[in-house]
Amino acid sequence: MARLRVSWLMVLLLACVERQPGLRWVVPERFNGCVWMEFQVAGAPPLPLEEGKYTIVVPEQGGSLQTSTRPEWGEGLRSEYWRQAGALRERIQPSCHGSTTSHVERGTVEVARCFGKVSKLDCEKAKNAVPR
Repeated sequence: MARLRVSWLMVLLLACVERQPGLRWVVPERFNGCVWMEFQVAGAPPLPLEEGKYTIVVPEQGGSLQTSTRPEWGEGLRSEYWRQAGALRERIQPSCHGSTTSHVERGTVEVARCFGKVSKLDCEKAKNAVPR
């Protein structure tokens, strides 16, 4: 009986994790650079939901973006990365994962990611939360 309760609890926990929207990063076909996305910014536009994922469409020039969206940070938050060429998307991995920084004074969280051909210096800047 105890084993049945534990199994049922695991099913419920996994179902909750699956329902949490993840992050979908979509970068332009020839994009090479880093992007800083600041979440939970009052007055900024929310991210659109696409197939149950908050979707971040990276502009050609990259740079810093802001959204009022407040993802549920933690272990259940999944990210996926896509390169878009016309109407087609191809799954990719970032060149390097930058930092995730909490700005307590502003109540925001900033995430940095680099894609394509980027220098070691750019990756280091992204990891140390230093925009461009």
